[in-house]
Amino acid sequence: MGTLKIRNARPSDVPFLFKVFERAIRQTASADYSPEQVDAWVRKGDNPEGWSERIRNQFFLVAVTEDGSYAGFSSLASDGYLDLMFVDPDWKGKGVAGLLINHILSEAKKRGIKTVCTDASITARDFFTHHGFTTVRKNTNQIFGITINNYRMKWVY
Repeated sequence: MGTLKIRNARPSDVPFLFKVFERAIRQTASADYSPEQVDAWVRKGDNPEGWSERIRNQFFLVAVTEDGSYAGFSSLASDGYLDLMFVDPDWKGKGVAGLLINHILSEAKKRGIKTVCTDASITARDFFTHHGFTTVRKNTNQIFGITINNYRMKWVY
């Protein structure tokens, strides 16, 4: 699989980020969500301008291999909202998300952000709990008329 490098995301990453996003939802999160929920979630994310805007406005990291493959990505908004955390299924369980969350939380501390919040999927909830996040509440979201649950979680420095 190769050695990982963490770097800032670039606009040219957008198609590859969406591919990781889609694969992570269809192959990993599908264990906890129905096919209809998965399709709605992927469809909502199919927005290249939205990805580009996040890259411009957030602390947005990608984990890439020496051969240029994308292993995962994460982003942090200036208000302390951890917006994105996705790992390609080929890299699941290999420490990519742990590496990314450590970089994200370190950056939050550097910026003086005392509380980091996220809306974690059912699939990611245990990961965030393992990394010191606590559950605040269960969310019920509507995406294209499909109900999708996740969890508001927070980490306090």
